[in-house]
Formats: sequence, structure tokens, C-alpha cells
Amino acid sequence: MFYLGSYGSRASHTEYDRLIAQWLTAGRALPANQRDLTVSELAARYWKHAKTHCRSSTGHRGELASIKLLLAHLRSLHGPKPVTEFGPLAMKGVREAMVMAGWSRTYINAQANRLRRVWKWAVQNELVAAEAWHALQAVEGLRQGKTKAPECEPIKPVDAERVDATLPFVSRPVKAMIELQSLTGMRPGEVVIMRGCDLETAGSVWVYKPAYFKTQHRGHTRSIPLGPKAQAIIGPMLKANPQAYLFCPADAETDRRQALHAIRKTPSTCGNTPGSNRTRKPKRKPGDRYDVDSYPGPLPAPATSRFRCLPISPGPRSPLSKRRDGRRLGSGAAGSAKGDGLNCKRGALRATGSPINCATRRPRVCGRNSAWRRRKSSWATDP
Repeated sequence: MFYLGSYGSRASHTEYDRLIAQWLTAGRALPANQRDLTVSELAARYWKHAKTHCRSSTGHRGELASIKLLLAHLRSLHGPKPVTEFGPLAMKGVREAMVMAGWSRTYINAQANRLRRVWKWAVQNELVAAEAWHALQAVEGLRQGKTKAPECEPIKPVDAERVDATLPFVSRPVKAMIELQSLTGMRPGEVVIMRGCDLETAGSVWVYKPAYFKTQHRGHTRSIPLGPKAQAIIGPMLKANPQAYLFCPADAETDRRQALHAIRKTPSTCGNTPGSNRTRKPKRKPGDRYDVDSYPGPLPAPATSRFRCLPISPGPRSPLSKRRDGRRLGSGAAGSAKGDGLNCKRGALRATGSPINCATRRPRVCGRNSAWRRRKSSWATDP
């Protein structure tokens, strides 16, 4: 309960406006007493803040996923503890739990910095005393060779031969994005949001100014020149609507269906007509653009060194297949190590006639009365 002053007075209205402004600034939450606030409550409030301020404008959720993982560790170890009792030793305990979980040294140090930012945000909102945040800053990061945390292997550039071997197995929009990245060196988050309105096509060299980019919040500008080769790739992808994204998963799905219709052996007068056997309300529809999670990671380019290696399929496959390497062709994925491994194992087990559980990668007995079938097989083998 808050005392505002005499009823109807100007002072009471001023105090009321001040409390409402403070309540809105704190995320529609009342000011908490530092002695009563627990670590779980602080984590819940920061998570509400992070979902609004830490989400990337290009749809990438890497930072948000790391924050969620950090808060889960924090709540599991020190959830009921008051925030006033969380100090440097407690932070070292959380960090040691990360080491035991097998995280790399660099990622643990990054998570420790995120933990300090949680307390910094709490200080800004008067949830924690400033001394608590300064105490956490005294904890040094893990040094190489001084900890049991493993070291990350450096991400090396992928060979151009691997990229060329992957291109026949991807859809038309994904192939265009891969070739465009190889020529310009732009980030994946920049190529997936390319639109016609972001291009300046007045001169012989086009200029692409992405609407969102990595260092935009620091006041930087970003201009990417596009030469004749890049223009030849972008030209066929331009749309009548300048606000539409150039590289669309729906276009990849349309190309796939058209290719299937072209090799159809049944006469058009027989069987299903195009579009007659589709689900009216599918659970998942192709989006209007790719994101950095569906589109493959960075590819070799002259101007960047943060590349991820794309695996090659174990054997030649038809680009018309609906699924390739465990992912839909229209999803924009050029392959993944997990998908390739599962498909290789599926093929090996399919040859032996034994089904596989995709979640555990172990052969399983499927169908009705599985337990009865196992007992029946054991009776047949008993002497």
C-alpha cells in the first residue's frame, strides 16, 4: 500500500503518476525488497526483459538461447537463495557446473559475462545493490591451460570443392544465397533479408544496404557493393513487390512441385490434378523468407573468415526428393552432420530389415503388440 497524500490534491496526483511510471519501467512489477527477492524471481524478471531486448532483428535466437540455458543453470543451483547471498563464490559454483557439463572454456566465459549482465540489469532497476554487481566483476575468466574445460577447435574455411559439390542438392533460392555469399562475403543474416527496396541499381555497380545488420545498434552503416556476377544472381530473384524478400522458401517448394509434375508418368486426365491432393490447412507452411537457423551457416568468401563446413551427402541423390539429409528441401538447409548420420544409419538398417528409433538411434520393435512379438521370438529361439 502506498500513501499518495491528501485525496484530490495535486501532490497525490503527482505521486500517483510517479509510481505508475516506476511500475511501467520495472516491467509492470512492483519494487521488490532485496531481502525478499530470490534468484529465481530475478531470473524470471530478466528473462521477460531478454525476450524483448535480446532478440535479433533477423530472427536469430542464438543469444536468447544462451541466456535461457544460463538462467536454467542459475535457478537449478541457487533458485531459492536470496539475491543478497549470491556472491563471487556462488558464481564460481555455477561456472564449475558448466565445466562439469562439458562446455568449452570460451563459451563458459561468455556465459559468465551474461551472468554479470543479469546483475547489472538488476542494479539498473534497483533490485540488487551495486556492491553485488561489483563483487561479481572481481571473478576472473577461465584461462587456457588452467582449467579442465575443453578448448574449441578453430573453425576453418571450407574448401570450395565441397561447396560446389553441395550446390546441385539445394533449392534454387538457397543456391543463389550461397553463390551470393561467396562473391560478396556478407553475413547470413544479411543475405536472408535482402529485398528489392534495399538495392540501389542506378549505377553499373549495385549497392545493397541491409535493413538490419550486426553493428547497427552502435550507429554504424553497412553498404555492400554488387558487381556483374552478383547482379546476374539477383536479377532472376527480383519480385514485383519491392517489399518482398528475394529468397523465399515458398519459391523453393513451388519449384519442387513443378519438377515433380514435369516427370509425372500418369496422364493428366487420370489420377490427381495439380493442387487437388494438398492439405487445406497444413500445420507448417513455407515462410516468406529464410532465417539464419534454417539457412546453412557462413560459407567461404574472400572478406570473411567465420565459416562452417558443409557436409557432402554420402551418395548422389535426386534433387526432386521431398526430404534430403533429414530436412525438407524447401527449408533451406544444405545438409547437416546429424541428418547425414541418421540417413546413413537408416540405409544400413534398412538393408538388414531392422527399423531404427530416430531419437535414440537404436533398433526397436515397432507395431502393435510389440511385447508379445518379443516374447514370441524368444519362445522360437528357446530349445
